[in-house]
Amino acid sequence: MDPVHCTSEGCSQLLNTSGYVLDKLVGPVVGWHSSHPTPQGTVATYWLCSKNGELSCHRNPLDYVSEEVLHHSDYVLRLCLLKVDQCILEDANVQPVGTKLLMDDRILRVWSFELGPGEQSEFHEHQVPYIFVNLPSGIGANLTQEVNSKGDLVGSSCRQQDWESCSVDSAHLGAHALRNIGESKFVQCIVEFVA
Repeated sequence: MDPVHCTSEGCSQLLNTSGYVLDKLVGPVVGWHSSHPTPQGTVATYWLCSKNGELSCHRNPLDYVSEEVLHHSDYVLRLCLLKVDQCILEDANVQPVGTKLLMDDRILRVWSFELGPGEQSEFHEHQVPYIFVNLPSGIGANLTQEVNSKGDLVGSSCRQQDWESCSVDSAHLGAHALRNIGESKFVQCIVEFVA
């Protein structure tokens, strides 16, 4: 995986690295399979679908999730894994990095991460490479600020753009908490690469 790589491009492909391809499509989603072929070398495909603000995650090694699910989604993220590393983190070391665990299949751990205005996450340490995508806030961007282990705000505030995505490799992992200092709900999808 590349080191930290971020983009806020409004196109359908959010990230494309040596390990995965992440695409987005804002719905209703019709004809995804014919217009977005699976990248060559894909070993597994994950679909993150949102309907009325609720995220769901589906895995299908055959790169297929029903057109019915896609058509009724507000937006869809498709993550195509191009390789799977052989290192597996022991479950005893799992630390929540999001607010709700959507899927854990020993290859990926997929979290939704939501903070209302003024809310702060628990202090946590990222232990495996991961990506995140800022999901639509309704206002185009939100403000967050990192928090240290003592609960103090550190550094500068960060303007989190809708659809901004970032990948973090094992050399850039760290510990932090995050506070929503904006005026609307802040929502991310976090995908940890555990295998």
